[in-house]
Amino acid sequence: MRGVRAVAVGVAVGLLLTPVSVHAFPGPTFAGMNGKIAFSDSDGIYTIDADGTDKTRLTRGNRFSAVWAPDGSMIAFVRSSTNLGGAVFVMNAGGTGKRRLTRYQKWIDYVIWSPNGTSLLYLRSRSTASGGDEAIIKKVRLDGTGDRRLTDWGSRAYSPAVSPNGRKIAFESNVDGDYEIYVMRSDGSHKTQLTSNTRFDGTADWARDGSRIAFVEAIPKGGGHAGDKGSQIIVMNADGTGATALTDGSRFDLQPSWSPDDSKILFSSTFLEGNTSVADIFVISPDGTGETRITNTPDPETGPIWSPDGAKIGYNVEKSGDPKTYIHLVDAGGTNPAEVPGTGRFGNYFSWQALPGT
Repeated sequence: MRGVRAVAVGVAVGLLLTPVSVHAFPGPTFAGMNGKIAFSDSDGIYTIDADGTDKTRLTRGNRFSAVWAPDGSMIAFVRSSTNLGGAVFVMNAGGTGKRRLTRYQKWIDYVIWSPNGTSLLYLRSRSTASGGDEAIIKKVRLDGTGDRRLTDWGSRAYSPAVSPNGRKIAFESNVDGDYEIYVMRSDGSHKTQLTSNTRFDGTADWARDGSRIAFVEAIPKGGGHAGDKGSQIIVMNADGTGATALTDGSRFDLQPSWSPDDSKILFSSTFLEGNTSVADIFVISPDGTGETRITNTPDPETGPIWSPDGAKIGYNVEKSGDPKTYIHLVDAGGTNPAEVPGTGRFGNYFSWQALPGT
């Protein structure tokens, strides 16, 4: 996969913050009962129950970015080919009915669903003649028709997030010279810039009621020093007003994700504890109170997502000297952490199936 859009190992260990490192894969957006976990490895896509049972391989070969449909009936994923690039596919929950929705393009990085499950967004990037790169957001219908770009070449557009009602898409772009948060209609029209400063702003996540957006903002070192001092989690109204910092920027706080009931915001953080670099998971209330450290181990813990019912938190763990990544689960309050057996893998993104409530 070209250009991983998640917190990389180097960020967790080296406390580096660059625009590429904080572009996060989308987590689960739709509440429901907890179903299976889908994840990709070097040899295909798997599903597994949260207790580690019923591990099933659904595809073979270079497949990644497996993400559940809102109703839990299908999985979208990207199939990669060395010669052709990548293409968006969908399949039924059990791995049957695989079909390609887009042509192969260089390169497709990941895919997300619209809230009603009738279309998908995906990110396409390519190299430029000057040796740089650029990226656009594209959209395709579930039947494979209407494949079109929503943003323009000539800049980088990352981390699309669809509003709960499906009418707007938040994303980050460097079209004005540095990364800012924008929103556009679901057809790509009426692009509106919500943030405006010289800092990195990105990785937007909608509150489940659609009224607010959480995002990451970098804090520059200043004084001529290269790089950033840290990053903070900020919440603003959906129209860009009322921006409020929830964390102070003394750490690298990344990957904000609203809980299904909008009462908490989950995020990952890398920071120095004494002379040791650590990466852990935190939650905080949307008003900035009640910050709670969920994990606290020597191993880097990143990529947190909520379970569909909000009772659990899933995250990635990288163990010292082990090239694989492991999925761990913990209660939303930080108790009962446990590894999901059978999830040692070479990918770092996973998705949790939401099942209709009874």
